[in-house]
Amino acid sequence: MGESGGVLKLEGTFSFAPPEYVRIWKGFQRSQLVEATSFKLDSWSSGALAYDVLCGRAPFATREGIERDEEADNILSKDPEFPNGLSYNAVSFMMQALEKCPQKRPSVRQLLAHAWFDKPQAAPAASGPKRRSRSSSSVGSAAGSAVAAGSGAPA
Repeated sequence: MGESGGVLKLEGTFSFAPPEYVRIWKGFQRSQLVEATSFKLDSWSSGALAYDVLCGRAPFATREGIERDEEADNILSKDPEFPNGLSYNAVSFMMQALEKCPQKRPSVRQLLAHAWFDKPQAAPAASGPKRRSRSSSSVGSAAGSAVAAGSGAPA
């Protein structure tokens, strides 16, 4: 955060900024920053980061080269779109973390208790699925091996 002439400017990754910061991004007084700041910012950022990792883009950057004003409008007024193939728990986690109202947004501690972070139960070795060799799999990926070994689940 930089300061110039009594007006502050936020620094950082705009795409991960929560609505309460987007509203004041261009210039604001210190009192507005204090009012908008809480630990719920970290909750939002964790949801935005999870979306970026799982979906390959920031949650409100709906297209390549999006202008900042359009992305700001998306952050303030739209829900993120989730691609097919994500698990229910992954989408549920991101939807909760990306709650626009900071008072309704869960804390990081609450998010860490989300079902998405539950460890999958490993099947007993005797009855578990057999690991396929990479040469016999058409997938031939580490992810395919992890799922075949019983340690993976959809994102």
